[in-house]
Amino acid sequence: MKKHFFSLMAILMVAIVGNSFVSCSSGDEPEPNSGNNSGSQSNNEEWVDLGLPSGTLWATKNIGAKKPEDFGSYFAWGETTSKDVYNWESYKYSGGSWNTLNKYCVNQEYGTVDNKRELENSDDAATVNWGKDWQMPTPDQIQELINGSFTYVQYTEMNGVYGWKVTGKVNEKSIFFPKAYIREGELLEMTASGSRYWSRKLTTTSTEAYSLEFYGSSDYLSNDSRYKGLPVRAVRVQKSSN
Repeated sequence: MKKHFFSLMAILMVAIVGNSFVSCSSGDEPEPNSGNNSGSQSNNEEWVDLGLPSGTLWATKNIGAKKPEDFGSYFAWGETTSKDVYNWESYKYSGGSWNTLNKYCVNQEYGTVDNKRELENSDDAATVNWGKDWQMPTPDQIQELINGSFTYVQYTEMNGVYGWKVTGKVNEKSIFFPKAYIREGELLEMTASGSRYWSRKLTTTSTEAYSLEFYGSSDYLSNDSRYKGLPVRAVRVQKSSN
């Protein structure tokens, strides 16, 4: 009887020690992305280091997309969820028209002035959907991305979807922007041969925000009316190695 008792106790001790070991080792895993040119965070959203001077890291796919060639979700500027209708009447920060803006307004001609031109984190579709390490790009980050000194842009195809491949000149790493539609009213529209992606900053008119526009073989810092539904490509700033 004693022999069986001690055998059972030994088996239990091995199981307890084994479980403790697994728990400790999982907590000691290295932090993802350290020192890499590409990787993913704990929320499984991947980024690529294109070797840009600012150290900005660009996401490999749009917010709401499952893969790089997917369009993903569409957002009005300053809204963090998609919806069925995109117009001034349905716009979150409007009283129903272009001249009744109640947030992010720098000119009284367009509504109540608060002099806010850049999105707060609570209104940033990237931050709200992917977490605090992500945000929508600034106009400066967009201009850096399409600066011919740092990258080159190629109109191409990925898995049957046409779009633009942006490649860093320093390291030849690249990301793909699908030729996405624009949502206006209840419609999903293709803009001729182009595609646009939101930035996080207003233009000086208050009714429009800056956007990244690809058009044919060209790319620009453009702008669109805030109520329109555009896709979002998130960015993050590379952490210092110090």
